[in-house]
Amino acid sequence: MQNFIFISVDAAREIIFKHMPVFGEEEVNLTQATFRILKENIYADRDLPPFNKSLMDGVAIKYEDFKTGIKQFEIIGTQAAGQEALKILASKQCTEIMTGAVVSQGADCIVPIEDVEITEGVAVIKKDIALNQNQYIRWQGQDQKRGQCLISKNAVLTPERLAIAASVGKHRIKVHQLIRTAIISNGDELVDIDSPVKPFQIRKSNSYFLKALLERTNCVEIELFHFPDNEEILFKEIAEILKNFDIVILTGGVSMGKFDFIPRILKKLSVKLLFHKVQQKPGKPFWFGIADNKVPVFALPGNPIATQVCAYKYVLPGLDHALGIKRDVEYAMLSNNAEIPTALTYFMPIKITSNDKAQLVAKTILTGGSGDLGGVAAAQGFMQIPPGLKHVQKGFVGEVIR
Repeated sequence: MQNFIFISVDAAREIIFKHMPVFGEEEVNLTQATFRILKENIYADRDLPPFNKSLMDGVAIKYEDFKTGIKQFEIIGTQAAGQEALKILASKQCTEIMTGAVVSQGADCIVPIEDVEITEGVAVIKKDIALNQNQYIRWQGQDQKRGQCLISKNAVLTPERLAIAASVGKHRIKVHQLIRTAIISNGDELVDIDSPVKPFQIRKSNSYFLKALLERTNCVEIELFHFPDNEEILFKEIAEILKNFDIVILTGGVSMGKFDFIPRILKKLSVKLLFHKVQQKPGKPFWFGIADNKVPVFALPGNPIATQVCAYKYVLPGLDHALGIKRDVEYAMLSNNAEIPTALTYFMPIKITSNDKAQLVAKTILTGGSGDLGGVAAAQGFMQIPPGLKHVQKGFVGEVIR
């Protein structure tokens, strides 16, 4: 087996993207599809708008009448929304019309209600009002034509897009299946958040971070596991998890300590190692491989900030790649000078604001290292600093992950 040891950040991402599987699809009710990943194109089932639509409350007239000097019109009916179009039968006639209603047949100009005076069935256009032909009318098909693609496959079904799908009658919609995801923490030092904690123990936090982070994608079903530093138990439990989940994410147990069993156990379980250790800080011990059944296994370092960096830089982009999602890369400009504590690629905690040009601005956050979860609480992301830089100056522009 070829092992890729201590590889670059870019090489690690390429390997992950190459080995992420293609997941399935399912059809759900529109009300269950919020923020899911669309797996079909959505087409207009008819012209949009489907009829000539009034954009104002007022009266509908023939523009030619107004052009010839007519200012007074007989009201022959009221054109309400949801009602079949009335006919304007003769010159000097009009209909009262509501916003969203079908434009009465023969009319080609909507006069807003504030520009007319209506008395005893007669509408009089006020003095010095200028009108244009076709004003305040959206003609049938002016927005989209029947058969036009309105939402493309792999789009995230935001509320706005769900409204579009509803408008064309898509009560059932094809989306990406929920990805069964196991998040596994391990270590005797970790206790449940609702359990008593001894002076030499810490509460579990990485699992909850990963669960919350992945749930924002709305494409996963997550189950949390925790196991002690027992090689036999870990082997047995992980073997069973690999059979029943689409993605496995471990946190902790991948470094060089006496009780860091995870790489050895994964090897025994025939999970193919694709790389172990990345040229970055924090998160250098990151491990990635593929099980015999094509399940990707992300084994993240246990230090909280290292877990966060690896999740943002590799796990989320890996999911996006598998789902066909392309997201814009964010960049920010540094507002202060910063010393870089490593020659490796460095992920620097930052607080993010914006300037008067709506550009992202980053300010460094000082922490006590990759275990300082409280110190990084003020951060809103990490700036990626290329390898080999000893310091960066104010004005430096770097990629942001968050």
